[in-house]
Amino acid sequence: MNGLDLKVLRKKAGLSQEELGKEVGLSKNTIYNYENSGQIPASKIIIFENFFKKKKSSISEYNEKLTEEEAQDIIQKLYFYEKELMKYENFILWKKTIQAEERNKTLKDILKNRLDTI
Repeated sequence: MNGLDLKVLRKKAGLSQEELGKEVGLSKNTIYNYENSGQIPASKIIIFENFFKKKKSSISEYNEKLTEEEAQDIIQKLYFYEKELMKYENFILWKKTIQAEERNKTLKDILKNRLDTI
């Protein structure tokens, strides 16, 4: 689980950052930091997994599609973490073979197709 997963689960559960924080004993700022940094300590991941398991909420259990805003957030995160993603050979090859405009269109198409299956 990463920060984006947490944000998706929280939104699907209909909780604000403050509400989720109260449920798991953390501050709103801590939830905000996890969602925006993308990193969650392993000890906290267990807490969130248990909480959402009790709520019967996991990414794979949702039949709803992500909103356009959520999809755009994913795209922004990909660009934000581009340097880290460059460690992965497949990402480097993908980036080299597709021009920026085509990459944006391709990424949006991939997301749309993936979101249609969720």
